[in-house]
Order: sequence, then C-alpha cells, then structure tokens
Amino acid sequence: MGKENNEGYGLTVWYCVTAALLLAGLVMQIIPESTIMVFGNPKGAPYISRFSYFDFTHIGYGNCLFFLSGCLTLAALVLSAVNARKHNARLGLACSLVASLSFLIAGAGSALFNSLSYFNILCWATLIVLFIAALSSFVPYIIMMKK
Repeated sequence: MGKENNEGYGLTVWYCVTAALLLAGLVMQIIPESTIMVFGNPKGAPYISRFSYFDFTHIGYGNCLFFLSGCLTLAALVLSAVNARKHNARLGLACSLVASLSFLIAGAGSALFNSLSYFNILCWATLIVLFIAALSSFVPYIIMMKK
C-alpha cells in the first residue's frame, strides 16, 4: 500500500511539472513578441513584424501553425491538470501526444515561415520549453505502463 501511494504521488508530481512547463510555454506564446514574420520590401530591407501566437495576422498570411500550436498547448495543459488527479493512462498518452504535437507544429511554423532568427530569442525559448514539456509528459505514462 505504501508503494502505491508513492507511485501516485510521483505521477502527480510529474503531471504538475508538465503542467508548469506547459503554463510557462503558454505564457511565452501569449506575449505579443513571441513570433516574428518577415515581409518583403521592394525598396530594400525587409519589414520585420512581431506577433503573439494567438494573433490572427498569421492566419491572414496563411500561417495558422502558430495559432494551432497555442491551442494545442492549452489543450495539453488542461489534460495534464486533469490527469494530475485521475492518473489515467489514456489521458496521459493524450497529454503526451498533444504536447509533442504542439512542439512540432510550433517548430514547423518557425522553420517554414522564417520567423526563427537570431532576432527572436523568445521564440527559441518557447520551443525549448515546449520540447522539455513534451519530454516530461511521457515520464508518468512510462511509469503507469510499468504497473
């Protein structure tokens, strides 16, 4: 009985760590300068504009990946918070997959639309936090699968 309590506590801690990382990533995504879009300028130097992940300007230019990544980060945060209480293997796997997908889509949006540059340290930091959150979300799932 003592071992089950320790495993349950360990799972709760891991889901809380994942939720904290996802919350940090979500806050970084909400900041108005979290992405950069480069627009061509026929007179010379390109225009560089900064936006939030939740800004609809991206979608107007055909880049819905940042907005989708922000929504997936929010969904993974909710799944992680719910699973901190329930300890359900399916919810854990869903949280892990959604967090991983959020990271991959944010990285794809950054790579495809030229927003990942040395100008935007916040974009790099957001990707790193999302990557660590995606990795940490798999630990409780692995622990539950060992039972």
